[in-house]
Amino acid sequence: MKKTLLASAISAALVASFSAQASPYDNCGCVISGMQGDIADNSQRIDSNRDAIGEVAAHADRNTGLAEANQREIAEQSAWNDRQEGVIRQNRGRLDDMDQRNQRQDDVIGDNTQQIENVSTRTSQNTDSIAANRQGIEANTQTNHRQDEAIRDNRQRVDTVSAQADRNTATGRKNADNIEHNRQGILANAELNEQQDTAIRTNAEANDRQDETLNQHATVINRNTSDIRDYQRQTRSSLAQHSEAIDRNAAGIQQNRADIADLRGNIDDLEAGVAAAVAAASHQFHLGPGAGGQLSIAGGAYKGENAASLALGTPLNDRLFVNANWSHDSRGNNAYGAGMNIKLW
Repeated sequence: MKKTLLASAISAALVASFSAQASPYDNCGCVISGMQGDIADNSQRIDSNRDAIGEVAAHADRNTGLAEANQREIAEQSAWNDRQEGVIRQNRGRLDDMDQRNQRQDDVIGDNTQQIENVSTRTSQNTDSIAANRQGIEANTQTNHRQDEAIRDNRQRVDTVSAQADRNTATGRKNADNIEHNRQGILANAELNEQQDTAIRTNAEANDRQDETLNQHATVINRNTSDIRDYQRQTRSSLAQHSEAIDRNAAGIQQNRADIADLRGNIDDLEAGVAAAVAAASHQFHLGPGAGGQLSIAGGAYKGENAASLALGTPLNDRLFVNANWSHDSRGNNAYGAGMNIKLW
C-alpha cells in the first residue's frame, strides 16, 4: 500500500510537471486529481470487500442452520430409541405374565395328576375287593358242594343245610350287589379319568398354544432387537457422520470468522489509507519567485478513519521544486511520498 501511494504520488507529480503552460498551482491540482482517482479505486475495492463479507456471513448462517437441523435430527433419533426401549419393556412384562400363567397351569396339572393318582389308588383298592369277593364266592361254591355232599350223605340235615344255603344265597346276592357297586364305581372312576384326561389334553393344547404364542413373541422380540441394534448401529454411524460434518462446519465457520476479521482489518486499513491520501494531497506550497524552504501540515478523514501528514519542500533552483511528505493514520500505518515540480516556461 505504501509503495502504491508513493508511486501514485510520483506519477501524478511527473505528469503535472510536464503539462503544457501549467502554473505551479495547476500542478498541485493534477496531483490532487490523481489522489482522488486513487480514492475512488480504493472505495470500489472497499465495496467489493463488503460484498464478499456479506457472502461469507450468509454462508456462515447456512452452516449454522445445517448444524441446528442436525441437532434436531439427533434429538428425534434419541426419542425413537426411547420409544423402542419402552416397547421392549412392555414385551418383557407380557412374557413375565405368560410365565406366571404357565406356572399356574403347571400347578393345576400337578393337582389333576394327584387326583388321578388318588383315583388309581381307589381303583386298585376296588380291584382288591373284587378279587376278595371272588375268592369268597369260590369258597361259598366249595361249601355248597360240601353241603350237597352232606345232603346226599345225611338227608336228616336237609333243613339245616337248606337254611345254610339260604344264608349262602343271601351272601352271594350281597356279594353280587357289592360287585355291581364296585363296577359302577369303576365306571364312574373311568368317566372321571376320561374327564381328567380331557382336561389334561385341553391344558396340554392350551400350553402348546401358549408355547406357540411365546415363540411368536420371542421371534418378534428377537426381530425387534435385531432391528433396533441395526438401527442403533446406523444411528451411531449417522451421528458420527453428522458430528464430523458439524465439526467441519464449525471449523469452516471459525475460518470464515477469521477471514471476515481479516477482511474487516483490510477494509479499515484501506479506509485509513484513503484518509492518509487525502491528508497527503492537501499539502500546499508556494512555488512563485522567492520561494524558500517550506513546511506543510495537513490532515484527512474518511469513513471514521483519520490521518495527519507532514511535508517539507524546497526549491533547487528557479525551475525545480522538490518536496517529501510523511503521513500517519488512525490504524497505526505510515505512508511516505515525494514529488518534484519542474517549471518549463
